[in-house]
Order: sequence, then C-alpha cells, then structure tokens
Amino acid sequence: MRLRFRWLSKPPPSSFWFRALVAAAALGGRLIWLAAKFARRPEDQRGWLSLFLFSNFFLLLLFLVMVGERLIRHTLS
Repeated sequence: MRLRFRWLSKPPPSSFWFRALVAAAALGGRLIWLAAKFARRPEDQRGWLSLFLFSNFFLLLLFLVMVGERLIRHTLS
C-alpha cells in the first residue's frame, strides 16, 4: 500500500524559496556571529547567555516554519 500526500504534490512558488533562503542566511549569520563573538571572549557571561538564547530561538523559529509550511500546504490543497 502506497501512501499519497496531496499537500506534497504541489511545489511552493519560487518566491517562497528565495524568502526562506534569505531568512535562513540572516538567522544563520547571526548565530555564527554570536558564536564567534563568544569564542573571542569566553569569560563574558552575557555572551554565552545570548548565544544560548538565540540558538533556542533559532530552533523554535525553524520548527514553527516547518510546521506552518506543512499546515499551509495542507489547507490550500
């Protein structure tokens, strides 16, 4: 038995991919910048805290975007 997912049959518009790429590059760049800043000054307490909080925020955004994208595809099909 083969499962078929209707909401996966239609690819998203190309503008979606561009916006997703720009958002991922901006968030990833910020994460790398914070990690490099923390590596230069590991004794700074606020540095590791901001890196930790932003990494959690980054993962939360990633999860929300993935779930939201699936829900939007499902409701539009």
